[in-house]
Amino acid sequence: MLALIAVLKIYESLCVEMTSAHNTVSDENLPLVVNSGKDDNLSTQTTSLEEVAVEENFDMAENEKNYSTKGDKILSEAHEKALCLIGTGPYHYLLTLVLGVAYIGDLVELYSLSFILISAQQEMCMDNTMKGVLASSTFVGMMIGSVVIGNISDKKGRKAGIVTSLILNVVFGILAALSPYYWMLLSCRLLAGIGIGGVASVVLAVIGEFCPLQKRVKYFTAVLVCWSSGAMFVAVLALVVLGPKEEHITSTNWHFSRWRLFMLLCPVPCMLALICSIFTHESPRYLLDVGKFDEALNVYQCMFKWNNRDKVLPEFYLPKKKVKMNPGKVQPAITRALQNTKELLSPRFARYSIIIALLWIGNCIGAYGMIVWFVEYLNRLEIQEMKLSRIHIINQSFDRAFFNGTIENLEYIGCTFKNSVFEDVKFDSVSFVGSNFTRCTFENIQSLLTDFIDCSFVETIFNKTDLYKYKFSSSTFHQTQLHEDKNQCHVPFKQSSHQETILIDNLISQSALVPGVLLSLPVIKCIGRRYAIVVSLLLCSICVFFIWLVNTRTSTVALQTIFGGLVYFAWNPLEILTTELFPTHLRSSALGISGVGRLGAVLANFVFAEFIDLSKAVPVLFTSLVMTLSGVCALFLPESQDWIM
Repeated sequence: MLALIAVLKIYESLCVEMTSAHNTVSDENLPLVVNSGKDDNLSTQTTSLEEVAVEENFDMAENEKNYSTKGDKILSEAHEKALCLIGTGPYHYLLTLVLGVAYIGDLVELYSLSFILISAQQEMCMDNTMKGVLASSTFVGMMIGSVVIGNISDKKGRKAGIVTSLILNVVFGILAALSPYYWMLLSCRLLAGIGIGGVASVVLAVIGEFCPLQKRVKYFTAVLVCWSSGAMFVAVLALVVLGPKEEHITSTNWHFSRWRLFMLLCPVPCMLALICSIFTHESPRYLLDVGKFDEALNVYQCMFKWNNRDKVLPEFYLPKKKVKMNPGKVQPAITRALQNTKELLSPRFARYSIIIALLWIGNCIGAYGMIVWFVEYLNRLEIQEMKLSRIHIINQSFDRAFFNGTIENLEYIGCTFKNSVFEDVKFDSVSFVGSNFTRCTFENIQSLLTDFIDCSFVETIFNKTDLYKYKFSSSTFHQTQLHEDKNQCHVPFKQSSHQETILIDNLISQSALVPGVLLSLPVIKCIGRRYAIVVSLLLCSICVFFIWLVNTRTSTVALQTIFGGLVYFAWNPLEILTTELFPTHLRSSALGISGVGRLGAVLANFVFAEFIDLSKAVPVLFTSLVMTLSGVCALFLPESQDWIM
């Protein structure tokens, strides 16, 4: 918490234009009372509220596009006036902390699967297709959750949306860790993905509706810093729990593996955020929008007491708004979702909705696609480096030899083994080429990246090994039988033998995400949301051309780090712009559009993995084109830095 407060204080001093909201309002004698409501004609409040708008220097002519009705405009003015009187302080620090922890947990749940796929693949005997479906299930869930829970948040309140999302994250995150079967793990990850998408569609709406205009970007950035720091948190957690050498799993029977412990720890941030969010207030802007003025006033009073302990709450008018109620008919969630979606695609908001959707899809294709490509390319470099450093043993004979322990990075070419015993051996990147085995014994064998090519086996015994048929190419067997355990997985897969190196590389690449978000703040303040998106996406499209210069692990990790920082640099203004462009009753539903962008992530998971075997030109040109077109799309959106919520 102290670190978060320190970050907020640093930005308050760096951004001098973010002056105190109390200094903006010099007249503290404005009456703050709830309008008696005897006259619901909104026009009776127009004169005084327009004077307030002039005093606060709001560009209302431009901002009217953000409202569905004149009543929404008046309520937004009153809400902004209240936030300016309240100011920012301890209440906002605590709220940012709670939402930040929720966002950390959200990203931890999103990224956790990538760290355990290899171990889970072995234990549940998944082929590459099953693994790809599992990896994409979270993104599919996010698309569903962002739309459904976004609509729940708009209809039932922000608090209901975020609590529902966190419950899904916690419950199905734990169940995923304990799942004994593939179908159960797949179902749990899909349902947890719904919670992940829900959190993403609610958190920014909440923080935006609690902060005054002049402080909004700072608190948006603070929450997004927490989100990006979640990537570093999960990388460190993986390094600690999974360890430098991940356990080698040979049985498909359920047992409490280290990857299950890792999955059990991942929902902890969401659990903490869930407990705290139960005690948070509903958004006062939402309460005004649905006509709950007394509850909104109570929230304003609580915020003022937290931020101004030695002052008395001033007064001003909260106008009434006519709210259409139909208590006799409760609409299903799907019907409400379709209504909001229909309104988002109405002529008034269609342009914003379509462009935002294209921006998110383009961003996700480029970002997630390049992440997949970098990971696969690093694996290829590792295999290539191991082959170059492999020791070759040529035309040697081994009679009555005993092999034990770890045998790694060797290639036996044209060797002869007679009456030899391989017992309690772990083969790590070992090849036998054109070798002969006569009356040999293989017992209790574990193997990684090991194969037998054009070998012959005579009267040889295999017992308790993971040397399955697919590891033998063009080999012959005479009076020899492979004793295969039915509880072992016979699906071919590749596992890196350098788990620690991969985890450290991942941690390094994730370390650029927080600086990327932080650096976006002064750029947003200087050139606005729209042009910050354009600049960052164009930088991303240029950055990928440096792929042609990387041919080592160090240079690849460095480029991956820079690219990741630029992507998150773009996501901050895009998240802010998405939040500000739409009225209160559509805000969370509009943020759900970002979940639709995960369709790009699903496509990237399947498509970019295939590019690794083709020319580097394919990922470079494709990513550059997608990022550039996304940047051009951003030019067709309005600038929202002076829009009140």
